[in-house]
Amino acid sequence: DNESGATADNGGSNRAFVVTTEERDLWQVVQALQEAGYGVSQFEHRYVLQDEHGGVGLSTKDWEELDDFLEKLEDNEDVNNVYHNAT
Repeated sequence: DNESGATADNGGSNRAFVVTTEERDLWQVVQALQEAGYGVSQFEHRYVLQDEHGGVGLSTKDWEELDDFLEKLEDNEDVNNVYHNAT
């Protein structure tokens, strides 16, 4: 933890690590890492769904609609990762 609002987890490795921060602080964290001499190879916005019940239940019709929507996202070259909490 530091003044940029980030927490880091290197998973026991000295070579690479993942930094997690609030969306509003992302660019500030990237700049702070670069200024500290770290090479930043990738940074991205990633929304993490938090659901205390473990997911959102869907009907068969809703699953079909979600599946169609996810396929359209996968076909979009600007979309890299898609996550959902549907069960």
